[in-house]
Amino acid sequence: MTGPLNDSAAMAKHETSFIGRGIYSVPDAAQLIGLTANRVRRWTNGYEFTDRGRRRWSPPIIGHVERNAKAASSLSFLDLIEVLYCDFFLSQGVTIQRIRRLHDKSRKALGTGHPFATHRFRTDGKWILEEEIDDERLYNHLTEQIEDHRLLRTVLRGDLDLDQKKAVLRWWPLGGRHHVVLDPLRGFGAPIVSTEGVPTQALYGTYRAEGSYRKTASWWQVSLSATKAAVKFEQDLRRAA
Repeated sequence: MTGPLNDSAAMAKHETSFIGRGIYSVPDAAQLIGLTANRVRRWTNGYEFTDRGRRRWSPPIIGHVERNAKAASSLSFLDLIEVLYCDFFLSQGVTIQRIRRLHDKSRKALGTGHPFATHRFRTDGKWILEEEIDDERLYNHLTEQIEDHRLLRTVLRGDLDLDQKKAVLRWWPLGGRHHVVLDPLRGFGAPIVSTEGVPTQALYGTYRAEGSYRKTASWWQVSLSATKAAVKFEQDLRRAA
């Protein structure tokens, strides 16, 4: 038997499962990366399409190992980073079919549900290869060969903090460890100013109400430079939407 109490308990359990992992709605994730919500949803939830008059199903590329029906409308921090990488690879000319195949194969080879969140891959616009050997000899999971390439380095917007295994820990969307950070261990992964931990959205809301950087900084006890960075970050998100 189900009811409001059971539904509330299920939702609380679902939200608790994202503690330390970050949680983003599809529209929020899309806005952070500069994509349409529909594209993010297709990559993370899969979609139906018609081919020669027959209905077919395209499974999700990202997060399909850990996700379930209750999590279908939410992304973790690692899901978000993988969407960021998919967008980058597409922008460089790699086909979505090749991205899908590489994600599936490298997920099994590396033993992780989020291979693109390990910052181990580069692209020449055709292939995605793993930084396994050195700067010029890299591994192609699709051909299962070592290839001599001088590839483009993966250049994402902002900077990433990595652990010893090159797994992504944090994303600094403004680059240069400059004030604004997304860290799944802080504030459910929402954009915050790094030193004080105040959400950029809160700073932006106060700035709009007060019309003053100094008043906003004083109200939240945040540095003036961090306040300006947070407001600009939020303004840029809205312009790109």
